[in-house]
Amino acid sequence: MTTDVFHAVYHRLLTRESFAAKHSSTVLTVHDMIYERYPEVHIYRQEIPWKRQAVLTADWILCVSECTKQDLLTFYPRISPERVEVIYSAAGLQPQVESNSEVVPPHPYFLYVGGRAPTRTLIAWCKPLPG
Repeated sequence: MTTDVFHAVYHRLLTRESFAAKHSSTVLTVHDMIYERYPEVHIYRQEIPWKRQAVLTADWILCVSECTKQDLLTFYPRISPERVEVIYSAAGLQPQVESNSEVVPPHPYFLYVGGRAPTRTLIAWCKPLPG
């Protein structure tokens, strides 16, 4: 069975030839170029070849920002800009956040906003923390 379009939101999904070959058109969403931009701080540098293969084989590429698109075209100059579109993530215009000072603990804390994969930078930040 084939489909008209396969949309991969993670680059590894397009690198499995047996899976991608069943689809007539492929679309890849690129969220950022962090592996390519800062390879020295990522312990998952092996992702770069997987992502390169996915980017070069996708029929269409969606980027989540204009910055990501420009980075993509810089790191992969063989890609035609006509294959790349920017589609911003959807969000409401008015944030629906209520403030409650009792929710935030009064003692020092560390808030990390990022991926689950440990990077050298994150590990370095956590080393001086107690516990």
